[in-house]
Amino acid sequence: MEFSIGPGENSLSLQIWKEYVDEFQIALEAPNGEHFLFPEQTNTPFRYQTNFGEILYYNGGPTPFTIKQPIFIEWISSPTDFVESGTWTLFFSPKRIILGTVNLWFPTIEAIGKTTGFFSPNPDITLTIPSTAGNVITVGAYRTDTDSIAPFSGRGNTADGRIKPTLVAPGVNVITTIPGGGYGRKTGTSIAAPFVTGSAALLMEWGIVRGNDPFLY
Repeated sequence: MEFSIGPGENSLSLQIWKEYVDEFQIALEAPNGEHFLFPEQTNTPFRYQTNFGEILYYNGGPTPFTIKQPIFIEWISSPTDFVESGTWTLFFSPKRIILGTVNLWFPTIEAIGKTTGFFSPNPDITLTIPSTAGNVITVGAYRTDTDSIAPFSGRGNTADGRIKPTLVAPGVNVITTIPGGGYGRKTGTSIAAPFVTGSAALLMEWGIVRGNDPFLY
């Protein structure tokens, strides 16, 4: 699996979610050819020193909330440097495969540069934590001028097949208040979410506070 890390990244994290019953060796190759072989089982962070800082690897176990196994890789640069940019490669060497499904996620585009990401990403199942949590309203963003989903908005469903996002709201060039006073245009799912938050608050006020539907949930 090849991916790019763009210039100017101080730190970066990658989440790998595998089936706990599957066993394979994971290795990472840097743009300069340096090779990192990760331990198969470890419940403590494993650190590798690099020319720009360090790489942190954590292999988690199953939890009461999921039978999938999370694996975290984090790049951390020194205060005076950046993570090495270029093409990085992950290698998965199978040892005992039962289901064989692996999913990988980088942080949202608001958290990393636009030149960092996978070369051949799957456009679906791109929702990130905490939008994948159960019993929450997951809000996507759409463009009101074209009546279409915003290209930056994560798409469902979840990796385990739950229908997400719950709904979408305006999230492109929305006129809103800005720091320092006045108004301006803002874009993002963080702009779409307040539409739903405010609507939910008004519904709860109408039902619970005003007594029209005291058992509204």
